[in-house]
Amino acid sequence: MQTSSKPRQVEGVFRQELDAEAVLYHSESGKVHILNKTAERIWELCDGKHSLGDMERVIRASFEIPEETAIADDVVETIEHFTANGLVSVEEAP
Repeated sequence: MQTSSKPRQVEGVFRQELDAEAVLYHSESGKVHILNKTAERIWELCDGKHSLGDMERVIRASFEIPEETAIADDVVETIEHFTANGLVSVEEAP
């Protein structure tokens, strides 16, 4: 997956707030996914407009993560988890 890849939420996935946690329900699989605050923010950015690089910058700013702390792999891992569970599709940028 490239830093220019632009993940997009797929249809049929519904988000609900439950006890201060974000819960995703995938209607096709019937599975429920509970997201921590970081994964929730990444999910919100899966709009087909934000690249992985954009997501890293937003996450870094949102959670005040220092530049020297590597988080790119964590963003990719979260997107890969979303993709593997049918929650997002990934558009490769030209």
